Amino acid sequence: MVTKASRNVVLGQLHDVFSYIESLGNQCSVNELKPYTTKDIMVRAELASLICSLCPTNKTHQKFAINLLRDLIKQYRAVQLETITPGTITNSLEHRKKHRLLQIVFLLESFLVETHFEELWTFSWDLLHQEYQPSIRHTCEWILLRMIVKKPESVDELWKIFDKLTEKKSTVLCSMMCMVSHLGVHLPKNRQKEFYTASFQKLLPWCMANHFNTRVHAAATLVKQWKQCESLKFTEVMTSNAIVNSCMAFHKEPNNLTRNIQRLGENFFFKTFDPIEDSNLETIFQTLPWLFGIPDDEWISPQQFEQIISTEDSYVPVYSAKDGLKSETPGSWRFKNPEKSGGGEEDSDLEDNVEGDVQKKIMPWKLMLPDDEVQDELEYSNRKREDAGLVVVTSLIDKIPNLGGLCRTSEIFGVSQYVIGKMKYTEDKTFKELSVTAHKWLPIIEVCHEFLPQYLTEKRQEGYTLIGVEQTANSVSLTDFTFPKKSLLVLGNEKEGIPVQLINQLDVCVEIPQQGIIRSLNVHVSGALLVWEYRRQQLINQN
Repeated sequence: MVTKASRNVVLGQLHDVFSYIESLGNQCSVNELKPYTTKDIMVRAELASLICSLCPTNKTHQKFAINLLRDLIKQYRAVQLETITPGTITNSLEHRKKHRLLQIVFLLESFLVETHFEELWTFSWDLLHQEYQPSIRHTCEWILLRMIVKKPESVDELWKIFDKLTEKKSTVLCSMMCMVSHLGVHLPKNRQKEFYTASFQKLLPWCMANHFNTRVHAAATLVKQWKQCESLKFTEVMTSNAIVNSCMAFHKEPNNLTRNIQRLGENFFFKTFDPIEDSNLETIFQTLPWLFGIPDDEWISPQQFEQIISTEDSYVPVYSAKDGLKSETPGSWRFKNPEKSGGGEEDSDLEDNVEGDVQKKIMPWKLMLPDDEVQDELEYSNRKREDAGLVVVTSLIDKIPNLGGLCRTSEIFGVSQYVIGKMKYTEDKTFKELSVTAHKWLPIIEVCHEFLPQYLTEKRQEGYTLIGVEQTANSVSLTDFTFPKKSLLVLGNEKEGIPVQLINQLDVCVEIPQQGIIRSLNVHVSGALLVWEYRRQQLINQN
């Protein structure tokens, strides 16, 4: 049985092979057939290499970097405003754009001077309060950790923020605990004992929090910090905080909490990652994106950076000096209490090393903005969509959720044209949430219901068969109906259905066979069933 972990290892190895072949350039003829996506990757690599070739102590370079940092922060804010779903769908275009921006922000952190420290500090904390994707949150944590190490007095500010948090901010709490678990060993020697003493006192109460995820992170952080104190031989600190050791002994009893604490302790970002030693281009642009579950077409290999910049010219190392992270596997990010979720152990949301089949969702993120980066693929996609295929008419529908859902269904199944009563519906927030950007790629025209009879007459003259989705005395069962290639589907109003005068104008009405007591289906469901049946029949004809 192939495990998720082994698949990830193979994927990483394949990416290394592809990167090596690409590094051969014109010596290997296959590089002449490189897809356009490689150009996109190399543009990003060029920008990162340019930044890495600058000198963090050069005042002119500092000025350039700080101005660029401000522009990137503005751009990130703009992406946030464009994002419909607050949490951002994993590996959506918005998620990838945010992750790309933060990768460059991370490189610019080294150019901060005292007068500009607050700008990045505030921005990073804001993101921890707003973002939920692991790749975004951990990158913010990493930036903040490096800032604190360079300015140790900011630990006091860290504790002030920590003291203001409540269980309503459990996600931020968990991020802070993760940061605290890494911070102690990197602080100056004269600050370490004070830091561990304060950390034990502030973390211990959270081991009894109501929120299960918070308890797990607090306990796992205490375990890690206790081991750090043992390694540093801070006997005095350990003696004065002996209660921490007693709590850890209690948590050794086998139960769901202790298993989750152990699982978090084995998470690559908690256990193996080092915020200072892992500051290299390979980790930033390849290893961590892989471990965060970001697809390989987003990764930039160190070999690609070597084509642009030499290791001697970069203030950031190109390659990682250690192999610890490369041998890790992506970890779980959330931990649920099975007692609260109403399930057994299987409800604890631990996803590592899943055997058997896995869910694979199509992510058409490259088709979300018609810029140079995706123009080739957009043109190919538009050529594939049939100009004289299925037309879906929704002019009689007035409920936004149905219109948004039908738009998404129509785009997915290759509808040629989507007719809507008012174009302003496409600007509605609910429509956009349910459409999930389908309205950007689906040809949409406006035909208000008053002009629908005239529009239908014109489409009949163009050779379309006019089909109504309605139960009538002469309607045909969907199971017995064969769709012509040029079909126009009219969907009725949620309450009144299709008006009689329009029914008389149609060539045929098709009804969906029903076995239940309820008289009719939701119009979105009805429309989706007929759109799929049309597409199914066309696929059979093509084969």
